[in-house]
Amino acid sequence: MDPALLTHHLEQIDKKIIRKIIATAAKDHVVPVYPQAASSRSNPNKHTSKRKAPR
Repeated sequence: MDPALLTHHLEQIDKKIIRKIIATAAKDHVVPVYPQAASSRSNPNKHTSKRKAPR
């Protein structure tokens, strides 16, 4: 099987699953969705460059 075709197929499946999860969460309001909270946690190592390396 062609790897590109397989990758494309898996991406389509992932998108469908993500849409289904979001639709279910929006419908039931079980899972709160906070876009700004998710983006603030996207880079946990943001401040590590300010630390000095131990010698």
